[in-house]
Amino acid sequence: ALAGRVVLGSEVSATPCERQLPRDRAGLEAMRRIASACALVVLTSAAPVAGAQGKAHQHGVARLDLAIEPKAVVARFDSPLDNLTGLERSPHSKDEKKNALAAVRRLENGAQMLRIDPAAGCRFAGVTLAAPVLGLGGSGAVRAANDGHADLGADYRFDCTDATRAAWIDVGLFDFVRLQRLQVRLVTVGGQLRRELTPATVRLALPR
Repeated sequence: ALAGRVVLGSEVSATPCERQLPRDRAGLEAMRRIASACALVVLTSAAPVAGAQGKAHQHGVARLDLAIEPKAVVARFDSPLDNLTGLERSPHSKDEKKNALAAVRRLENGAQMLRIDPAAGCRFAGVTLAAPVLGLGGSGAVRAANDGHADLGADYRFDCTDATRAAWIDVGLFDFVRLQRLQVRLVTVGGQLRRELTPATVRLALPR
């Protein structure tokens, strides 16, 4: 298969997010753990869907959502396929198919796409890619509907000793030279923030 191993978010339940806990030390520690789980639910509650409704399709621009909790970093990347392969449709010629496969192989290398501060002790655990026009997820009908205006989605997961120790993440996605702006949303137990990265600023500084 072209895609790496599937990492499902269904293992994390959203139910505890609604629970009321006591305000003693044990209760506060439990709340911290639940807040971490809720941060992960934001990104892992569904598999990546390329071309999902409500997402803007703009050439040169892509989106990266990151969730950081003590033992894991989870990322979701969504981009027009043109940013990655130079095509908005399924590849036809031998060269187009070769280039598309090279792009998929590059995206599968999560440790290169997202280089996390070694202080966090993170290791790449897996990726799921979705691009129906490349045969990655979706039925024949979905592929036909997206052909000509195609997107790609990728879910990455890293298992960490303590991800909260990371001070930065270097983004390797700008290896795709057609990508010029990356809109980043970061979710942590402390809240959310938004940043925009460019080929000149590939390092995402993380709150400590």
